[in-house]
Amino acid sequence: MHEGPEVDLFDYVEVVVRRRWLIVFGTAICVLSTLLYSTKMKKKYRAEASILPSEERDYLARLILGTEGRPVGTSSVYMDILSSIPVMKAVLEREYEYHLDGEEVKGTLKEYLRASTVHQGIRALKGISKFSQARKTGIITISVTTRSPDLSAAVANEFVRQLQIYNTQRRRTKAKEQLKFIEKRLEEVKEELAKAERRLADFKRKNRNLIALGGSSGKGSISFSLPDLAMELSRLEREVSLKSELFGTLTKQYELVRIEAKKETPVIDVLNWAEPPDRPTGRGMKFLLLLSFITGGFVSVGMAFFLEYVEKAHRSGRTEVLIEELRKDKERIMRMFGGKGGSSPP
Repeated sequence: MHEGPEVDLFDYVEVVVRRRWLIVFGTAICVLSTLLYSTKMKKKYRAEASILPSEERDYLARLILGTEGRPVGTSSVYMDILSSIPVMKAVLEREYEYHLDGEEVKGTLKEYLRASTVHQGIRALKGISKFSQARKTGIITISVTTRSPDLSAAVANEFVRQLQIYNTQRRRTKAKEQLKFIEKRLEEVKEELAKAERRLADFKRKNRNLIALGGSSGKGSISFSLPDLAMELSRLEREVSLKSELFGTLTKQYELVRIEAKKETPVIDVLNWAEPPDRPTGRGMKFLLLLSFITGGFVSVGMAFFLEYVEKAHRSGRTEVLIEELRKDKERIMRMFGGKGGSSPP
């Protein structure tokens, strides 16, 4: 049985030693290129702020659905609010003071992004900002990346401030709507209660003789002698009692909503305000140099073995066969297009 040539590890070592300068220079060029690119690349800084939306209570749902002012979940809505055009526009047009390339700058984020229109600025702002939410805790993280650490922190904090403004305005608007509804319902119930009380008073006045015969309550005598009148009296008294309870509940809820409308406490808990980062984002210089050293070394070693293979093939005459085949292909192509590489076919 024919066996192929044995592979000796020393042959590989010999190739590496013989082509060592190619490997050294190739790796050095890769490392120096990475170093040059890193020094000229503009540094970027990322600042992060984290918030936890608090629970709100819907008093209108308590009146309509009978719930005890249950909490209303709004965490999932805040992600869309942060990306909305009104919030983005407010952040974009806010004036900031920051340091950039050693100089103190004062201007809007739109000017920093060099956007000619608001829509261009919003697209650019979405590119430098990121919003994420933890599923278990509901904590929302706002991160902004710019060339200035001061600007990154200021923009992230401005997102938080705009979210607080939106929630305060929304809560006040919602409280006004609830107040309007309760006031209207309060007037209706007040009128219904007055009518029920008048009906009860009229009934007692018309039947005062029969009620007087029943003693202090009058119900026993009436129910025994005239059951229809007793049932009517009981119904009217229940109606007055129910209307009175409803009127009391509405009055209590009206006061609660009035207090809610005057609250200044934000419904968003700021866990961490953004601080200017002290170092640029991304991988460090040491990591990039190590990566370029490993990559350059592998590429250079691969090139060394490739050149060694080509040289051996040339010495064995295998390259001449390939060159001859390529020359024949060239002549065929030139004959097809009427070139001078050979005579034209008959």
